[in-house]
Amino acid sequence: MTEYQVQPSSKSNSLALTGMIMGIISVVMVLMSCCVIPIVSSILGTLLGIAALIMGLVAKKQIKEQGAPPSQMKIANASFILGLVGTILGFISVAVAIITTLVLTGPLIEQQFEDILNQLNN
Repeated sequence: MTEYQVQPSSKSNSLALTGMIMGIISVVMVLMSCCVIPIVSSILGTLLGIAALIMGLVAKKQIKEQGAPPSQMKIANASFILGLVGTILGFISVAVAIITTLVLTGPLIEQQFEDILNQLNN
């Protein structure tokens, strides 16, 4: 009788690969948020970072359960790390975008509020 051994698949874990790509896009979006629509790209970059972080964790769990080669674990780790960096930078970028928006629109809002108060007093 011949025994068959299960060979680990040589292809990479698609979840880890997708997470790594999303992590790269997340970091790029967050870093480019100063040039593009700041709040939108910051929020999208943060959400992509969170997704990459989760995908990296799930992929690491799958790879450990399947006994896949170490190269797949490296991709899952990259997904996790890029997701973490994208998420942290994203939160910082969102906070900076909100503060900047409030600082820049503060005098305009103050002037409009004073106009409304003057109209109510007259």
